[in-house]
Amino acid sequence: MVMVAANEAGVELVCDVAPGLSLMADRRALKQCLINLLSNAVKFTLTEGKVTLRARKVGSDIMLSVSDTGVGIPEKDLARIGKPFEQVEGEMHRAHKGTGLGLSLVKALAELHGGAMAIESALGDGTTVTLSLPIAARDDVPGDAGAVVFPEKFRVRA
Repeated sequence: MVMVAANEAGVELVCDVAPGLSLMADRRALKQCLINLLSNAVKFTLTEGKVTLRARKVGSDIMLSVSDTGVGIPEKDLARIGKPFEQVEGEMHRAHKGTGLGLSLVKALAELHGGAMAIESALGDGTTVTLSLPIAARDDVPGDAGAVVFPEKFRVRA
């Protein structure tokens, strides 16, 4: 779904998913998280930049990260990002309208699954958003909880 936007923006989209990964999660929630993270990364990456999705097993968690070579987020704004209706100010960010709900939704969905979200960024040096999700399902995961298996097409090495 994000590939079309990446191609139009002249941004390379790379998927680097370790083989054999699976986790118990709400399929729609995980899809929404990935769409939001990848769309943001593409939106704030300049032409000829790169967006990379990585997935790895670390202990009893799956670590999903979306990294970009985009404009980055100023340090002073990092604490606010992930809160509802919060957006970074700046010319590049003003050019891309949004509600400021994408990252807060990702954070909330990760937490509903017993996970967490972390953001690393530097202005002019890109951004990495990492989701840590437990492999085992919680009993109170909402919606269509079922095994999410990463298809072979997402296991292309960078």
